[in-house]
Amino acid sequence: MEKIKLCKPFSFEGKEYTEVELKHLDEMTVKDVIEVQKETAANASATLATVSSTAFIIGLLARAAEMPVEFFKLMPMQSMKEARMEIMKRFGSNEKKPHDGKLELEKPYTYKGKSYTVVEFPGASKLCGMDMMEAEDTIAEEGFVAPYPQGNYLYCCVLMARASGLPEEFFTGLPMNEATKIKNAVESKDFFE
Repeated sequence: MEKIKLCKPFSFEGKEYTEVELKHLDEMTVKDVIEVQKETAANASATLATVSSTAFIIGLLARAAEMPVEFFKLMPMQSMKEARMEIMKRFGSNEKKPHDGKLELEKPYTYKGKSYTVVEFPGASKLCGMDMMEAEDTIAEEGFVAPYPQGNYLYCCVLMARASGLPEEFFTGLPMNEATKIKNAVESKDFFE
């Protein structure tokens, strides 16, 4: 559980805060990331630069702290910058690394009684335009308007599921810190090779 010390006391709805407890940050999953991405989709900056957009960061902070988004919208900027860094640390590097047909997980992940440290996706080379269209249909059915679908976490989970043979819920259940790895793998130039 992370606590963010505020740079100065901050009053919100009649209560003064000197820190914010992000009590659910360690439990958040890729599904939380997808839900916040969907909630913030109306914000143009969130659509274009999801991970770095303030709207997206605020949505994740609000979820982690069980506080209204307005709290973070009104938070003093220096404290907001520190809170942003807590979220950004969870997403790790946005650097695109070669993946060699596998996704190495930060920690072992148990799904339906089986533990995974690596996810292989040998079926990626067999995916076709139809798979991309169906992934786009999936995100549209979920209410996303995605001018750049590859930046959509659900889209990436759908394609990763098809490439690996594992169900979509396997990927949406991964810890939040795996979201960028999934997106980077699907976005890489050699994913479909």
